[in-house]
Amino acid sequence: MFSQIFQSSPIAITLTKMSDGSCVDLNPAAEKLFGYRREDLVGQSSLNWQSLVAPHKRDEIYALLAAQGRVEGFLCQLSIAQGETRDCLVSVEVLELDGGQYALAHLVDITLYAQAERALRHNEAFLRTIIAGTPDYILTVGRDLRICFINRLPDGVSHTQVCGRSILDYVLPEHHRIVEMHIQQAFETGEPMAYEAQSLLADGSPAWYATRVRRLDLGSDAPRVMLIAQDITARKQAEEEVRQTRNLFTLLFHFSQIATMLTNVAEQRFIDINEAAEKLLGFYRHELVGCSVDEVRFCIDPAVYEAIQSQVAHAGRLSECEIHIRNRAGEEKDCLLYIETLKFQGKDYALTQIIDVTAKKIIQQQLLDLNYTLEERVQQRTAEVQDLYDNAPTGYHSLDADGNLTMINQTELDWLGYTRAEVLGRPFVDLIAPDHQPTFYASFPLFKAQGSVRGIDCELLRKDGSTFPILFSATAVYDPQGAYLTSRVTVFDNTERKQAEDALRESEAQNRLLFEESPDAVALFDQAGHIVRTNHAFTRLTGYTDEQVRSQILSQIGMLSDQELAHLSADVIAMSQREPNVATATIKIRRADGETRDVGMRAFSLRLGGQRHYLATMRDITIEKQVEETLRQANAELARAARAKDEFLANMSHELRTPINAIQAFSESLAEGIYGPLNVRQHDAIHNIELAGRHLLALINDILDLAKVESGRLDLQIEPVPVADVCQASLLFVKEQALKKALVLDVHLSDQLAIMDGDPKRLKQILVNLLSNAVKFTPNHGTIRLEVTTDPAAGVVYFVVQDTGIGIAPEDMGRLFRPFSQLDSTLSRQHEGTGLGLALVRRLVELHGGSVTVESTPGVGSSFMIALPYRPQHILFPVLNGTPPASAAPAAASAVRSGLRVLLAEDNDANIRAISDYLNARGYQLAVARSGYEALACAGELHPDLILMDIQMPGMDGIEAIRRLRAMDAHAATPIIALTALAMPGDKNRCLAVGATAYMTKPISLRDLEAQIAQLLA
Repeated sequence: MFSQIFQSSPIAITLTKMSDGSCVDLNPAAEKLFGYRREDLVGQSSLNWQSLVAPHKRDEIYALLAAQGRVEGFLCQLSIAQGETRDCLVSVEVLELDGGQYALAHLVDITLYAQAERALRHNEAFLRTIIAGTPDYILTVGRDLRICFINRLPDGVSHTQVCGRSILDYVLPEHHRIVEMHIQQAFETGEPMAYEAQSLLADGSPAWYATRVRRLDLGSDAPRVMLIAQDITARKQAEEEVRQTRNLFTLLFHFSQIATMLTNVAEQRFIDINEAAEKLLGFYRHELVGCSVDEVRFCIDPAVYEAIQSQVAHAGRLSECEIHIRNRAGEEKDCLLYIETLKFQGKDYALTQIIDVTAKKIIQQQLLDLNYTLEERVQQRTAEVQDLYDNAPTGYHSLDADGNLTMINQTELDWLGYTRAEVLGRPFVDLIAPDHQPTFYASFPLFKAQGSVRGIDCELLRKDGSTFPILFSATAVYDPQGAYLTSRVTVFDNTERKQAEDALRESEAQNRLLFEESPDAVALFDQAGHIVRTNHAFTRLTGYTDEQVRSQILSQIGMLSDQELAHLSADVIAMSQREPNVATATIKIRRADGETRDVGMRAFSLRLGGQRHYLATMRDITIEKQVEETLRQANAELARAARAKDEFLANMSHELRTPINAIQAFSESLAEGIYGPLNVRQHDAIHNIELAGRHLLALINDILDLAKVESGRLDLQIEPVPVADVCQASLLFVKEQALKKALVLDVHLSDQLAIMDGDPKRLKQILVNLLSNAVKFTPNHGTIRLEVTTDPAAGVVYFVVQDTGIGIAPEDMGRLFRPFSQLDSTLSRQHEGTGLGLALVRRLVELHGGSVTVESTPGVGSSFMIALPYRPQHILFPVLNGTPPASAAPAAASAVRSGLRVLLAEDNDANIRAISDYLNARGYQLAVARSGYEALACAGELHPDLILMDIQMPGMDGIEAIRRLRAMDAHAATPIIALTALAMPGDKNRCLAVGATAYMTKPISLRDLEAQIAQLLA
């Protein structure tokens, strides 16, 4: 039986001896797979037999056999007869036969499957490459005509700007109908469609596209059509150009100033000639049209004519040939001949153009004579310019982009003591004194970017090692693309100027301190307004030297505009008529180089030599003005960022609180038996769900509160707060957790009646976070102490939370208050948490104007101390009259509720069901609207007694829906409760401002919601 199965199995089977790896037997299927006969392999040694499998694959099989005793579905390649390879799945079992171990192998040929899989992967990669690289636009569009996918986008446009928008937004309005019709027909018929329409490019210009439309039958609930849009703008333009070209050809042919003739090549007769050809040849058009070209052969030398005919016959054209012709009147002309063969409607034509260049020849000879004369003059002038360049009293040189010398004149070489060959190609920085080299390294890149520098002081290093001062100015030269090419640098030997400055400083030391060395620009004017003297700062500020402006009036210099000059003159005149005689102004001046600067000016009236003079000090405040503008822009950007962060926080609040609202609502309904009675275990489960939801809500609140604090959007509600009440409320929050761990909670207040100013909610949040951490990180049977001490004299109240927990290592103190940071402690890893608590504590404490400090010893415990401002206050005890609080009043009976209609506007299915089930069970008649538009329609039809309005809904939001409802007479007084998961500062006021009667934040308590409804409908 085994032998029959072995021989007839379609799967290749081999039996191999484990001891030496030799082949014992194989079945016909194996022979067929390997391409060898059985007798060629049976008994073969392991070297020959096992060469069918690659060595590394064979080693993997033996390793698996040694480890597992069997191999299943091992993929490998076999090297079979004729050098072919086959992909196979190999399974091997080890058998005990006659006291020896044998390997029974089953081999399944999967070559075709592997090849198909590789081809499929190749095709997929190929298609992805084609789609990404195609010049056409490939889009998918839904039935609503909104774009779902696009393969490529213009520069500067993102997918988020395009996907989701209607395709009609990118089509000219006059083509909307044809685009929409073809897309809808493709959806309905499934047949391919095609149309041509104009679309709008990113820059707003129209472009033509030929678009093919095909429905994609992908089997999804959202059918799509694929559009392949090919830009045919160029084709359309070409078609229009062809049409215009045809119309213009006749005009161009007949009105061209070039002699043009059209001939039939086969018949060698004239088809047409233009007026210019008539004038050139001396024939009228009617004399040549239809006649043989032999009529005009006499115009050209026969040998030249034959050569032209041969060239045209061989090449099909004559690009340019200079010929000499004689016209009918015997006039000789120098001409350029052009011939182009054309094929039209199966016939060959020759278009011949002849340009009379006789006058041009004469002018060319004259130009040659003139050019020869000009070249001589240019060479002479070049030599003169080179002489001026080399022997100018100033130095000149040029630098390439790397700062190497490319040109230098002889004057500068003489200053330096080098020859031209010694410096060309060298870095110019090598010729600068070492003390000035850092300035060059810093300024040269800026110079290449800015394009010029003026009046730069520097010292150059001569070949003999001595230095001398220079003053240089430079201008950059750029190529048409704006890349730096070279520089033009003018160098002045500044030695004499430096010596003069030294002499001036020695002779005018006192004036230098009072006038010349003033950091402000100073100018002295006489009574007529002439400038008497200016200082160096004035030159730096205005670009005008003292010599340039001395004895000039401001209107002559052009430093001030007429308007600025009129205002300044009026201020100076007014100053001279009052005490103290000081005038201040902010003006704009125009420097000598044309640059405009903002200047703050003070003018004083004084008498010198018995004459009235005016002394003006000026300071460049351009940077201050720029800083002011930068600050203004920065403040605007900060305001925009703050608005963006507010929007983000609002969306985060909505997206996180909405599902929690459903969790809390369903657990509350289940706990109250809305869906039927529960047993004890079910009650416990519901209680755990509610606790988990509260924990998650607390976590979300921590994240949002931290974000609000960081963005400066969290406002404290400061009011008198009894310290003891806050402490007791905080301890109650952690009491159950402490009992589970057998922790001792110890509290001590130095003043049981102390009252402080603060936000009670945030103070409780601070203490609960500190106490919760203490409970979390204190082992069982430990102790936690809350101690509050008031110091009226110092105006401080101290809250201290101590524990006997694991403590904090000194190296971890630095990241203790970082958001989302937890200490790397074994015990901390056993507890949940996000690392937000302490970060929020610190920020809330700082908002209260306080501080937080911590002391800790690893293995002993930690102590957190909060110091907050404290101002002792008198306590006013309320008078108790025995009236129970409003919350103790019983809710309205179900009998009263029955028949009351409530409209719920909500887009979340879970919240809809939770609220609907609860209120229906309480006897209310409930209707549901899923958007602001539906809410308006339902309100008009049902006339509800009360409306529950979710704020964030698709289409029309709740704010707009409330505003429109209040504009209707029928709903001007209908109670509206705004329900929102945004819970951001100002949200409540926005809702109440548009007409909401009440405001509740998600997650809401259904009991509180029912009480609110009952109160509004009472």
